[in-house]
Amino acid sequence: MLSMQQNHTNLSIVWQFSRKEDTSEICVGSVSGKMEEDMIAIIPIDVIKHILGFFGGGQLLPVAFSCSMLRDAINSTHPKIVSTHRLTFPTESVELIDWWTSNIRGPSRKAQEVRAAAARGQLSIVQHLCEVTERMVHAHRGHRFWLCIAIEAARFRHLDILKWAIQRGGQFKPGLGRWFRDRTQCSRVMAGAAAGGHLDIIKWLAGFETLDGVWIMPEIPAGQYTPPPRSSWSRERTWEIIGYAIKYRQQHILDWIVEDHVRIEQVAIAVYHFAVLKGHVDLMEWASSIHHYMPQSVCEDASRLGRVECYLWCREKGAFPASLEWSHMSIAKMEIDGGRPVDVPLMINSDRLDILKYAYSQNKLGTISGHWAVLAATHGKREIYLWLIDIGSLTDVAPQHVYQTALTFLNSLDERPNLEDYPSTLPRGMSQKVGLTSEVANLLKQNGYKGDISYHQILYPNPSEVRKLLMWLVDAMPKKAMNTEVKGGDTAIDDVIKRELGLLLKEAWTPHFASRNRKHAASTVSFHFRAYPITYAQRGRKLGQVEGLEDYYRDHLPLISLQAPYTKQIAPSLFEANLSASSELIESENEWNIKGPESGSANPIVYKKKKGDNINKTMKAIMRKEMVSLRDSGKLDGFGSQRKNREGAFLRRNKFTTEEEVNMNDVVKLSEEEMIKKREDELDDLRRQLSEVQVENSQLAASIKSLLASIRQNLERQVETAIHEEDSMTEGLEREYRIKKTTYGLLPEADKNIKKLQDICGATSGELLALAEKWETIRVPLYDEYRDLREQQANYKEEAKVKLTKIREMRAMMKELMEEINGKDEKYRELIEVYNNISSQVTRTTYTNRILDIVKNVKKQKMDIDKVLLDTRTIQKEINSVTATLNRTFSATEEAIFADAKKDPQAKELYKRVVDLNENFKKLIAQVEETGHVRNAILALESKQEQAMERMSSLNFERLKKDLEDVRVENQGLLTKLTQ
Repeated sequence: MLSMQQNHTNLSIVWQFSRKEDTSEICVGSVSGKMEEDMIAIIPIDVIKHILGFFGGGQLLPVAFSCSMLRDAINSTHPKIVSTHRLTFPTESVELIDWWTSNIRGPSRKAQEVRAAAARGQLSIVQHLCEVTERMVHAHRGHRFWLCIAIEAARFRHLDILKWAIQRGGQFKPGLGRWFRDRTQCSRVMAGAAAGGHLDIIKWLAGFETLDGVWIMPEIPAGQYTPPPRSSWSRERTWEIIGYAIKYRQQHILDWIVEDHVRIEQVAIAVYHFAVLKGHVDLMEWASSIHHYMPQSVCEDASRLGRVECYLWCREKGAFPASLEWSHMSIAKMEIDGGRPVDVPLMINSDRLDILKYAYSQNKLGTISGHWAVLAATHGKREIYLWLIDIGSLTDVAPQHVYQTALTFLNSLDERPNLEDYPSTLPRGMSQKVGLTSEVANLLKQNGYKGDISYHQILYPNPSEVRKLLMWLVDAMPKKAMNTEVKGGDTAIDDVIKRELGLLLKEAWTPHFASRNRKHAASTVSFHFRAYPITYAQRGRKLGQVEGLEDYYRDHLPLISLQAPYTKQIAPSLFEANLSASSELIESENEWNIKGPESGSANPIVYKKKKGDNINKTMKAIMRKEMVSLRDSGKLDGFGSQRKNREGAFLRRNKFTTEEEVNMNDVVKLSEEEMIKKREDELDDLRRQLSEVQVENSQLAASIKSLLASIRQNLERQVETAIHEEDSMTEGLEREYRIKKTTYGLLPEADKNIKKLQDICGATSGELLALAEKWETIRVPLYDEYRDLREQQANYKEEAKVKLTKIREMRAMMKELMEEINGKDEKYRELIEVYNNISSQVTRTTYTNRILDIVKNVKKQKMDIDKVLLDTRTIQKEINSVTATLNRTFSATEEAIFADAKKDPQAKELYKRVVDLNENFKKLIAQVEETGHVRNAILALESKQEQAMERMSSLNFERLKKDLEDVRVENQGLLTKLTQ
């Protein structure tokens, strides 16, 4: 049954595939709900083609095939095939495979179809697709194509496909058994067999036994061949088989490998690490059975990856506990619950806030020391610092801790001051302490600290002030200073280089021959830098054009560290190679920018090829010219006579420089056999010398023959050139001869012939005039057209110059953009590094909640401030209203009483009292305002008093008395010195 849902242009068809052994059709079923067996129907191939073609000729098939039902169907039919978007047909239909690979997958994907069919064991499909892609195989893949098929067949134990791939690849032919003895290709097939756990295939490929009656090397009988022991296998072959056997947990393969005691220790260590990575305790047991030594790094890896069972197994075998700061949280919890103490400074340095929180929740940390918070601030661990501040206090912070934290901050600045004279700890003398802390406090102020800071805040720290100072130091500390973890790799190398260069800059360098004590600087090593040519693998067009270059890079190119004869010359050789490559690239780019557009080549590759051709032509011309000059000078004539003088220079030198003194009395009479043996040895030496001379003569004869052939070709070419020149001269002389002969033949009848010539000249002149008039009618439009074309050409040249200028401007702009892009890339990498350094335990939710709490507090404070301001405005308005009413009332009363005071004495007295009353009210208002100011001053003094009391309460009077006593003792000592 076929289920379709169509909404305008949206059509979805979902189906399930399953393989039929004896049919060329595809089973399609509806997947609406749960799949039932009776819902599957047989649909012909034409219908399937029509359905698949509906999806835009296969363009939408990846969307349709992302259905999980399809993957489940393929995996249930062939459980060993893990199919995601690599779509294959589990069918034996050749017709459907052809249509599928031609219309849906495309020719470039047929290799994947072949490998998938080899993995399923479909020999007919593999053979058919290999015949279809024969040209592609020979053009692009060669024997690697058959190697891939052999690997898949060996992994899933399809022996018929494996043997067919080997035969088709030409591996059973006489003399070609070496291909499967090759450590690279044969090892890959063995590794595929090891992945599937097929030991008999590995033994067959190695020559230990036959497989179904087939011997791997037909040129050598099976009974006469002794396979090499496993201990003599190459390292690549052994480790490739072992790696796949470990990955797929094939213990019987590993047992067979280590039977011959092949790298037992290395195999055991590799099994240990892989078993920890995957959490397989059984493999660890097997490794322990063949080799009892277990590295401590195995326990460390189990702790870091959180493999609890593996970690417990390692502890049972006697391994030391893993470092807690690098352990997984599950391992850390187990260790802490078991009573293991927590090193808080180490956890702070490793940024393990999760372990600290768990230990605190289990009451394993004890009393929270303020020194820990200072240490977190020193290392830039903001989250740990805030957490320690929340759960503890800073009452026990020592001045030494505050001083060291401030010094660490100053050292981490990019433009840091000169702190070489500043000690890492506070001195004992009180005057030195005060002076040193005052300078540090001034430096903190110069770098942006806005709070109150002086020697008093450092020597006598107050919890609130220390909290404020530490929070500012954590926020203002550069990000690079926060990463105080153990560095490795390039970072450690950079630090060593910077430290070494810093020491070199501080030292006064002199050469060893100019120094009085003949000593070098302490941090320098003097030796001659000499660069050697280095070859390294390169990627580009040349890799595909030169046959075998990629194989050379992969299999035969030595390491760069081995190409230089001395270790000290590796660095200068690398510098020289990098400089030459960079210079060549820059010069070629500059040459192309200047000469490329003017040469008419739009492609730099074409321009480079033309340049190479011109150089080759020039070199050939120079060589030809030199050969001719050598021939003319006669230097080549004496070449053959050089061989005559090559006789035995060594023998002649021995003849005239070696003196052999023979004492006849000391001559020992040799027996006849010894004389014969001696003569045979001398004869063998003479024969060997004769063969060497013959070989040398043959080589010289061949070189002479090739040189004479080249000379003969050059001479023939020169003779041909001379003959051609003589022929051209002969033609000119013949033409001149014919003209003179004709002229001399006309001399006997000169007058008659002159008259005829005049008539001919007159006729010719008339014809020329007619042709001139006709040509004038033709020339004028042609000249006008030529003028127009010349103007157009000039315009084209101007336009070309303008375009060339624009191209150069665009290239300059491209360079600027590239520099800008590189800068942004560098900034992006720095931001990525900063992001990676951020603790993974702190999530975005934590920051969001804190920001929301801060915003909520700010809003609440703003509401309180707005309420106070509103009340103040309301009271001010009421005061203004009352004051205006009072003023108006007084003015009206004063005018009324003043009008009656002129006539009535009582009104006059009343007027005086009203005026006095007004004056008293004004004084009263002034007293009230003054009282308000006094109360404000009292409140400010009370707040200052509270701050002073808090500061005094936090002061350590014992420490203050001790410092005062130290100051008195130091002053007394100074007075004593002055009096003396």
